[in-house]
Amino acid sequence: MNILIRGKERFITQLYIFSDFIVLQFAFILTWVIRFVIIEEQQGSYLPISNYFFWNILYTIIFIILGLLVGLYMPKRKMKFANEISKILQVNIFSMFALLSILFIVKTIDISRLFLAVYVIANFILIVTYRFAVKQFLRAMRKRGFNQQFVLILGAGTVGKKYLVNLETHPEYGLSVIGFLD
Repeated sequence: MNILIRGKERFITQLYIFSDFIVLQFAFILTWVIRFVIIEEQQGSYLPISNYFFWNILYTIIFIILGLLVGLYMPKRKMKFANEISKILQVNIFSMFALLSILFIVKTIDISRLFLAVYVIANFILIVTYRFAVKQFLRAMRKRGFNQQFVLILGAGTVGKKYLVNLETHPEYGLSVIGFLD
């Protein structure tokens, strides 16, 4: 019984983009609550949530575009999670710099800098957490034989056999050897 994702990479990419969009909106709401409900300003005056929401949507669009450019939404079967974390951090930082540049250009100075700092940290933590959970789920499914990719090893010598042993000891990669070509 094999469930294959082959040929559905575009759908998987769109699913990751949609998931990131949802997580960024959740991070926005969480940050709003932290900044303006839990940490109240002494003056009690701040911009309405609609102003912040506009900049949140702009940040989200920038985040997704930069994510596409740096390969954040590429297939991750063989990518180390540390590389994915690095890309998430990179996209978060560059997206915030882009947003701050736009805020400077349009002379919008009333946005809370503390809000923006908490927002970037919340984005990073939430995206890394949900992606880690997805990665662990997919590894568990691959260990059970689902979502396999088939491999034909070139060479049946010692190197080829060592590669076979390596693949057999790591079923979480989801690679099944169908044979050797010698």
